[in-house]
Amino acid sequence: EEALWQTAPNNPDTDGDGAKDGAEIAQNRDPLKKGPNDQLTLESASTTPKTAKPLTTSAQFSRELFTRYVTIKQSGSGNPADFENYSDLVLTYIDKEAATMLVKSYSANDFKVINNETPTDIRNYGNAIGALFIDYSAPHFENELIVLQRATENNDPKELNKLDANILAYEKARIALLKIAVPKTFLPDHLTLTNAIETVRTGIESMKLTFSNPIKAVAGLRDYPSAADNLLPLLQSIAGGLEASGVSFAQTESGKQFINIVKYNE
Repeated sequence: EEALWQTAPNNPDTDGDGAKDGAEIAQNRDPLKKGPNDQLTLESASTTPKTAKPLTTSAQFSRELFTRYVTIKQSGSGNPADFENYSDLVLTYIDKEAATMLVKSYSANDFKVINNETPTDIRNYGNAIGALFIDYSAPHFENELIVLQRATENNDPKELNKLDANILAYEKARIALLKIAVPKTFLPDHLTLTNAIETVRTGIESMKLTFSNPIKAVAGLRDYPSAADNLLPLLQSIAGGLEASGVSFAQTESGKQFINIVKYNE
């Protein structure tokens, strides 16, 4: 409670007004503001404390949540355990943090687009995509949601270090997609896929904040689910376009292997 109220642990009267911190809180007074005009309100409580070290978003949220809990409890204005008393506070902090975490978004201008595509261009594109997504030499890594679940269930922050391999894999895919020459027919799916991969990568980076700054972690994961769900459908759409293009890939070519693997996952 000392940490949340930001009172001095070794000083029973932080504001020096002659009333002990605990007594002031019990009387619904602000322990950081000298009396007698130190009635505690949500507005004053969320703005008065200042610390030498900037608080994380989660620490700010925790303090305001605790303040609201105590205020409701002391005023008798409702059941302080009701989630409805805090849902707006939760959403406000998540929205505010999400607004500061802008994910890089790409446009058609970021790619080398082939406007007058030929069968050779489509074959080269299919083989490049295939080589990227069926790279058997790439190191294997666990699904990030499994790693996250295990870390939270075991309360083990170090487990999240395993996510570095996932982040690196998605980063390599993003860079490779930006370098591939894209036939105009495939540009919409290719562009959406690149943005989805960047969103997923950002989401995994946010997962690593689960223990240190959970509000920021949740904000960073806002667009992760939809982006992750779109990855396979986008790959399937590209594979379908390759198959419908009329280009005949040899069985040994990456493009053909890519089409077969993606179709197998339908």
